[in-house]
Amino acid sequence: GRQRDGLQSRRSSRARPMEYSFGFVGVGTMNAAIVRGIATLPAPPKSLVLSPRGAARAAELSAEFGPLVTVAKDNQAVVDASDVVFVGVLPRLGEEVLRALRFSERHTVVSLLSTMPLAEARRRDRRLLAVPRSLPCAREAESPASRRTIARARSP
Repeated sequence: GRQRDGLQSRRSSRARPMEYSFGFVGVGTMNAAIVRGIATLPAPPKSLVLSPRGAARAAELSAEFGPLVTVAKDNQAVVDASDVVFVGVLPRLGEEVLRALRFSERHTVVSLLSTMPLAEARRRDRRLLAVPRSLPCAREAESPASRRTIARARSP
């Protein structure tokens, strides 16, 4: 396959699961919506690993999607178990949370920190990617159109 944004893109059958593990630091409304969208793709990823922040929502997602979704013991365990890490915590916690995480070269990090300018976040870690403003609204996460948007975003 060819390289694109740090992830290897492949043209493959929709029946074959993605070969990446996705991690979610923070399990608020936005990350929960993204988890639901990714978990319901025809070819879901190898695993979805959630931080224990927002324990009730994390437990709900784990129960909803069975072995695909696990809850890690802490935020660093999410990073260690994942290839792609979505950081979506409350704005006032963003800097503290990012400072505490240790990423390696294999990680692609997606910042959902709405109040932290991307340039500032990138000074902390150059692997942070811009997130298009076209992400689906959390309340629309269950719609088929939102799932198609996510599926197109991961296609080459």
